[in-house]
Amino acid sequence: MTQTRTFRTSRPAVAVPLGFGAAAGYAASLPLQDRLIRNTGDSISGQVLGLHMNGMMRWQAIGALIAGAVASFVPPAIAMGTMAAASTVVTLLLVPGLAPVRSRRTTGRRPARDASR
Repeated sequence: MTQTRTFRTSRPAVAVPLGFGAAAGYAASLPLQDRLIRNTGDSISGQVLGLHMNGMMRWQAIGALIAGAVASFVPPAIAMGTMAAASTVVTLLLVPGLAPVRSRRTTGRRPARDASR
């Protein structure tokens, strides 16, 4: 009879870095939310955050659906590795679009007129 190792019996040396990685991944999304709120009017900021979270949950569900489909054709470990690799590729492709926007001084353009005046 073989004994399977569960998370409870695994060593903290494995669990702690995994927890740290998960927390760092979550924390990485906070500057994006801050950027979204800074570029949104106060009157609709709640709606914007709701739409943002709704979109994130939708794509997480689609990712889980794709992972389940992949796991139906290959062993679960290979499916998880494939999804991790795909996630890394998508993240790397999105990084250039997350670069800070240049300030008006460096672009040489004049600021847009405020429509409320």
